[in-house]
Amino acid sequence: MAEVQAHGLFYESIRIKEETGLNKDEYNDKYGISYTGTYDMPKGCASDVNKSFKTTDGNTVYFGDVLRMMSHKDDVMHIIGRWKQETRKSKRFHTEYEVVTKPEDYSLLWGSLTYEEVEEYVNYIKSIPHGKEGQEQAKLVWEPWVRKLRKKRGLFQINTKVDSDDQRRVQCSMLITNKTWGIKESVLELKERKIDYLYSSPPRKRNKK
Repeated sequence: MAEVQAHGLFYESIRIKEETGLNKDEYNDKYGISYTGTYDMPKGCASDVNKSFKTTDGNTVYFGDVLRMMSHKDDVMHIIGRWKQETRKSKRFHTEYEVVTKPEDYSLLWGSLTYEEVEEYVNYIKSIPHGKEGQEQAKLVWEPWVRKLRKKRGLFQINTKVDSDDQRRVQCSMLITNKTWGIKESVLELKERKIDYLYSSPPRKRNKK
C-alpha cells in the first residue's frame, strides 16, 4: 500500500472506531461498504450524516475526482485530519477540522462553473495519449483552458494531473484558510479540535535476492 494511502487509512480507521467501536475493515464488512464507495461513513450506517475523511499536512485539502464532488446531491460532513512529519518514519495528527457542505452551497463551492463544462475538460484530459509526447503537446491546450475555468471558481479549485506516463486525472481541492478562498473565511461553519494520533510507517520490505 502506498504511504500516502496508509496514513490516511490509519486516521480514518481510528475515527471510525471512535464512533462505532469497529475498525475500518470491520465497519465496511458489517455495512457492506466498498473502499471506493462514495462516502466513508454513509448516512444510516452508524451515522446520521454522510461522512468523508481526508488528511493533509498543510493548508490544502485534496478531495479527489472533481466530477464526483460536483455531483454530490446530499449533505456531506468532511472530516479533515491535519498531520506533521515528526520523524522520518512517523507522522502525528494534531488538528481536526469538520465542515458540512450541502447541495444548496453549489455556487459558494463551485462559483459559476457548470458540471457540463468541467466534464468536457475532464474528457479531454482523459483522451490525452500516454507518454511524454502526448503530455507536452496537450499542455498547450489544457493549461490555458484550466486557467479560464479557474476564473469561474468558488471555494473548490480544479487540479489537473498529467504526467509523462499515463496519469490523466482532474481532481479538486480547498484551502483551510485564505483571505479570498479559505473555508474558515467563508460562510461555512468550520469546527476545529485538537487531536493526538501517532502514525508509524511499517518497516520497508526488502526484495529477496
